[in-house]
Amino acid sequence: MNPVSDLVRAIIFPFKFVFVVGICWFINAMTSPDEHWWYWVAFGMTIALVVNLMRGLRAIVTTAGVAGVGYLAYRWWTKRSMRKSADANVVDV
Repeated sequence: MNPVSDLVRAIIFPFKFVFVVGICWFINAMTSPDEHWWYWVAFGMTIALVVNLMRGLRAIVTTAGVAGVGYLAYRWWTKRSMRKSADANVVDV
């Protein structure tokens, strides 16, 4: 489960999909135009396309979630440290 490779696959796979289905359609049209077997290739590749897109979406959501939690933790930590430094600078008279 590598988010970067999942995202790269989600971006590249639609191009592979079009290439493979296009080649199969061409081969089918040249060899047996009356039987359309390339539909099965398109069906299987569509399942793989959906899986790859969901993995890419999961990588984006996970990365955004981790970044969001990190940002909130950073804001909390800086406010806490500013409050501590402000309390240390107060002098009782």
